[in-house]
Amino acid sequence: MPLALTWMATVQLTDDASQRRPVLVLALLTVVTAALIPFWPAMTPIRGILAIALYLGLIILALATDSDDLVIDRRRFRRGFLVAMGALGLIVSVVEASGLDANLPNWIYPLQASAILVLALLFAIWALEPVADEPIKRTVSKSRADLTERVEQVMRRGIWQREGLTIGAFAEELGVPEHQLRATINGEMGHRNFSTFINVARIKAAKELMNDPSRGRTTILEIAHEVGFASLGPFNKAFRAQTGSSPREYRNRD
Repeated sequence: MPLALTWMATVQLTDDASQRRPVLVLALLTVVTAALIPFWPAMTPIRGILAIALYLGLIILALATDSDDLVIDRRRFRRGFLVAMGALGLIVSVVEASGLDANLPNWIYPLQASAILVLALLFAIWALEPVADEPIKRTVSKSRADLTERVEQVMRRGIWQREGLTIGAFAEELGVPEHQLRATINGEMGHRNFSTFINVARIKAAKELMNDPSRGRTTILEIAHEVGFASLGPFNKAFRAQTGSSPREYRNRD
């Protein structure tokens, strides 16, 4: 159950597999230690500690990925269901790890299992909601079209070069509410995450710099800073995600 729920939850929290991996590892370790308890009872407190770490990890992941997420339904979901599930799991794990569960009446256990089952079913109903085979054609309002054009104009002026650019700062630059900007970048421009939207422009500029013979002596770190990355690690990750190769491999290609 922990591994299945964690997998379903993390898929909805983030599109980045590297962000999901640590929490999934915690879930796997929780399952393994639980399976060992009948043969090795000393694993019981370890399983409790891992469960606490797992639920804390889910809450942290939900909060850490919220600001970058542009999908409105997914942001609503994370703020309700996932936090509730994490809080429930955390309370249950603390009770078990502290040994308080030894004094609880027997009816507590089916109640606990039922609560988790209800949350899992609510998640399944939300996540597996069928969609129409044919895409629904939407009429884009004039204000939404105008905002899309303004976003593109600001991008052409190079706002993406600012280090640490947030969607809040972008909205402030345009003088519009943040929720309107999120809806426009997601619904009209097709991006699910703000960082991906910005990094498309950054990586395109980085590739142009690497292809420029006059910039042959410019280091990769200097290029990363020039296109808006604060350090080499995030630049390498974003570059590989979009091109399938590292910046060094791209520059040294035949």
